[in-house]
Amino acid sequence: MILEIDAGNSRIKWRLLNDDVQIIDRGICLTTAELQKILPQLEIVQRVRIASVRGPDFTSDLAEVMQLRWRINAEIARVTNCQAGVRNAYTKFEMLGVDRWLAMLAAYNRRHDRCCIISCGTAITLDVVNEAGNHQGGFIIPGLLLQRKSLLENTSIKLPAESQWSSTWSSIALGCSTEDAVNNGIFAMLLSGIVNFPLVAEIGAGGSLYLTGGDAGVISAGLRGQGIDHYCDHDIVLDGLAYALP
Repeated sequence: MILEIDAGNSRIKWRLLNDDVQIIDRGICLTTAELQKILPQLEIVQRVRIASVRGPDFTSDLAEVMQLRWRINAEIARVTNCQAGVRNAYTKFEMLGVDRWLAMLAAYNRRHDRCCIISCGTAITLDVVNEAGNHQGGFIIPGLLLQRKSLLENTSIKLPAESQWSSTWSSIALGCSTEDAVNNGIFAMLLSGIVNFPLVAEIGAGGSLYLTGGDAGVISAGLRGQGIDHYCDHDIVLDGLAYALP
């Protein structure tokens, strides 16, 4: 059995594989403590593959948990200059987020064609890989909730406490309340930025456009409304582990 873990900024996703292909169990938790409660319920694991953007201390602690549970050394995914047919565009390749790198490895190796991956989480990242496997670079912007939090914390805009953090990201209509004006404005701005980025529509029509992350469903609905073809793939980072750690 292989246990794969994707520790993002907000959530920890895990799945259990047999023969490196078939998913037999999976879940999402928020903390290492929650994950530790799940581990005793899992069968014997021979390998553990980890992708983490939470920093070396967190990753080290997580690897120690795996050592205590199964007496095996967890394998930690690292960013490289070139791997599995994909060449990193960063001059300092190690500065690229490992989640972005793994998503590119998985996406490109699906069809060996140009692709764009948009990760819709705490931060929203966009990366493009051409048909030759060359990473063209990317964007990083604050995610939906992070944009709203920044706006509310740095202005005098007030919202009722019970609705301040409600996720009503479904409309780009002009708002007739402060809450709608904030939510719809952020969503419209983000959606417009994605739709009007020249390569997005182009890749959606002739390559592969992938969405992943906690807010992928929200962004997906907006892109469908704009007629842009794409795939929602919540496992794309985990799928990249097999290429980074074969």
